[in-house]
Amino acid sequence: MATNTWGRDEILGNFQAATGNEDFASCLQILESYGWDLQLALNSYFQDQETQPPTSNSRSSPIIVDDPPAFINLDPTPETVGNLQTDSASSSSHKTLTFEISWHTQNLTIALTENQTVEELKRLLHLQTDVAMDEINLEGWPSGDSAVQSDTILSTLNLSSVTHLVFHVPAKVTVSPAEYLACNIPDIASQRKEDENKEFHAPRAINVSDSFNQETSAPQISLNVHHNGRDYRLRYNRNETVKDVKRELFILTKINTRNQEWNGWPEGANDNSKLGELDLASDHFLLILSKEGESSSGHTFINEKPMDSGTAGSVEDSEDELMIMHHDEDYDDDAIFDNDAAQSKKPKTLLARDSNDTFDVMIQFQHNFVERYGDVHPPFYVGPLKNAIEEAGGSRAAERRPLLLYLHHDSSVLTHIFCSQILCSQQLVSYVTHNFVTWPWDMSHESNRQRFVNMLVLHFGNSAASTVSKYRDSDYPLLLIVMKSKAGLEVCSILQANASLDEVMMSLINGYEVFEQAKLVEIKSENERTERDLMKQEQDAAYHESLAADRAKVQAEKERHSEEMEKMRQEQEVQDMREAERASCEEQLPDEPPSSAKNTTNIRFRFPNGETEQRRFYEHQKLNVIFMYVTSKGFSMNSNEHRIVTNFPRRQLSEDSLQRTLKELKLCPRENLFVEEI
Repeated sequence: MATNTWGRDEILGNFQAATGNEDFASCLQILESYGWDLQLALNSYFQDQETQPPTSNSRSSPIIVDDPPAFINLDPTPETVGNLQTDSASSSSHKTLTFEISWHTQNLTIALTENQTVEELKRLLHLQTDVAMDEINLEGWPSGDSAVQSDTILSTLNLSSVTHLVFHVPAKVTVSPAEYLACNIPDIASQRKEDENKEFHAPRAINVSDSFNQETSAPQISLNVHHNGRDYRLRYNRNETVKDVKRELFILTKINTRNQEWNGWPEGANDNSKLGELDLASDHFLLILSKEGESSSGHTFINEKPMDSGTAGSVEDSEDELMIMHHDEDYDDDAIFDNDAAQSKKPKTLLARDSNDTFDVMIQFQHNFVERYGDVHPPFYVGPLKNAIEEAGGSRAAERRPLLLYLHHDSSVLTHIFCSQILCSQQLVSYVTHNFVTWPWDMSHESNRQRFVNMLVLHFGNSAASTVSKYRDSDYPLLLIVMKSKAGLEVCSILQANASLDEVMMSLINGYEVFEQAKLVEIKSENERTERDLMKQEQDAAYHESLAADRAKVQAEKERHSEEMEKMRQEQEVQDMREAERASCEEQLPDEPPSSAKNTTNIRFRFPNGETEQRRFYEHQKLNVIFMYVTSKGFSMNSNEHRIVTNFPRRQLSEDSLQRTLKELKLCPRENLFVEEI
């Protein structure tokens, strides 16, 4: 959220929390004089504090915030962002792309045109977050993360108007770049000028986890700083100065650099001394005695024992990130004189840093948990969170179960009590086993905490991630009850470790009852949907059956019609052939002899249709003429459909006699012939 969109009450509260100034009227006057710009007001306030000379009766109060917010987000002003994006705004011919980017607990919105590159997107993120561009890792690209390079043009990625991405960065402590810049760090401008080739970031405590795998050109120096019951392990390059160390401890402890009192620096060291030029071992133990005037408690020991190169690959000796170790009430101050004894007091975390939710990692979590708390524990789901969500969802509504997320943290004093007396109690284990799917995660390392927050953003949304991020280390362990709603998966309840077993059981029971009520509604809805689907299937089956019958009927009709047409065609062909044959015979038939002609015979024909005709023929004409005459009347003699027979005596005139004369066949002087159908 940009400064100019904050409510004034929120700005005033943040100003008082950062400065420790409880005078409402003076805070109000300062903010009004700077137009309610929180960053300008903070810069002015701390500059005034630095310029006031210390007296014997009064000192400049250090900045102490008991419980600072995870981030005080002071985004660039609209004018600044507008200047940075002039090129993209000047061209109206290009499509504008909006990027919604999840970063820690914040949502960053950046608008670019499609002709710009991924590198320009990273540059804007660098200006808003102060994270180096080469450390910015964006995930969630639609075309796949591996296919996106810094010089990739946005128009080639086929992006929608709004694209949601996840911004992964190295593990960070809860100090934002805006807070760091808001504080008056002495000579910060001159330091930038002295080293122009070195990118300026918020303190090293903000960028720590990836340095473990980076190979530097010069050896690094590890400094262990003890202050007020906490140990800070910091790693520096050899060309950095004592002033750099003091500035970073100012961010971590809220003690102004000029009010810091140190024990353990080599003789002759000053603020401008480079660490590589001092007589420091690779692993050096220093003590900071809090602000000026406080008791040192006698801690002046410097441990100059170098790192054992043979164990450089171990988790304990190769930590490159800032370790903040909470000491128990019975912590032995003498243990800091013995590095091995201090290491033996540090318990083995359930998950190593930079862990992923793979099957092997979750098996290791369960193994470490059993070693510490015994075999009686909830049945932890062994596998990625995505698979646990699918297991809880079930294939049908009746098989669904709520998801129970257990978040472990070794830094909390409540962890051991909660695990041994509540989480591993037979009553809770039995209830959870039958009613929940339980998935665990260890939040002890900052890198693992950030990875879990990213998983929450991916599976449950920004709201759940923001809610979980607000809990401090001392609030852990946590139990998150996750249920499915119409909008998706939702964290409906969070149980803290300061509750009793009865309270935890009551919360679990209430949560499960709410889930069961919702599940009954889902089961009813699913059954109704199943019935509707079954009815629809039956209707579809009947429809398809009727459609098939109609199609078969149509096909049969088509076939019948086709057969009729074929039959008609064949009949027409036969008829055409008969007509041609009849016409040919009629044309070839000799003329009938006149009545006065001699040597003729008179023959009467009776046809199948009952008609009779009489015609004269010459006695010397052959039987073939009789056949031609019958054919000319439409009764074919070549298709074996008709035959000619005499009346008495009855005999058939066959084709074998076609060349014999009528006289030879005794058809003279007259004869009756019958044409019959065969």
